[in-house]
Amino acid sequence: MTLFDYVLVAWMCLLILTCVFWILFSRKNLNALEERAKKAGLYEQEPVDVMGTRVLIISNVLVLPTYIARRFEGTPLEGISKMRAYASVADRRSALLLVLAMHTLALLTLVIYFLPVES
Repeated sequence: MTLFDYVLVAWMCLLILTCVFWILFSRKNLNALEERAKKAGLYEQEPVDVMGTRVLIISNVLVLPTYIARRFEGTPLEGISKMRAYASVADRRSALLLVLAMHTLALLTLVIYFLPVES
């Protein structure tokens, strides 16, 4: 097997891992986090999820440092940045695993694109 084959196998494993973390975060942690935020009066209406962007944005906001999340004030993402106050340790850990898997998958995709294919 060549280096390209090993990288493709690693990419497939990482894709499966990202899917598992996505499902776990969106079904378990995100639902509980949104319920806590609704009880606190953060949501007036049901949040809209366009092709999973809600999961992507909320997981990234939970992982970002606080000073970066404050930059969302005055934008449509302001409500999402306020959700950090209602996140538990398990929510943040699950979001961290998801974000690390997603960004590593994106980086590995770029590596695959630039690797030479050896035959």
